Amino acid sequence: MINEVSLITLPLGASNIIFTPLNLNEKYIDELKIKIDNLNQNYVLNSLYYTRISGNVEGLYTARLNDGLNETKSKLHPISLILYEPSLAMPVIVLHLMTCFLRNMF
Repeated sequence: MINEVSLITLPLGASNIIFTPLNLNEKYIDELKIKIDNLNQNYVLNSLYYTRISGNVEGLYTARLNDGLNETKSKLHPISLILYEPSLAMPVIVLHLMTCFLRNMF
């Protein structure tokens, strides 16, 4: 489990590394995924988040950083529905997000 995250970048032609901390709001994340949106010049980070180290998944953590790394927006999307599938003998988590497009997430 991760409770502190920084995006580490080295701009083209620069000699100094830039550390950009992300706000996790005292949550824990696991398996952080990074996508680069070249069209809009953003970094998009997604992960499942937890409130305790050994707790259950609480929802989806999403962060967006602009290309200049000076604007960071993050949001926690709680799980709105948890179903139990007896045939699988395990919980099936269904994330119900009201917004489907990245531009509407923030």
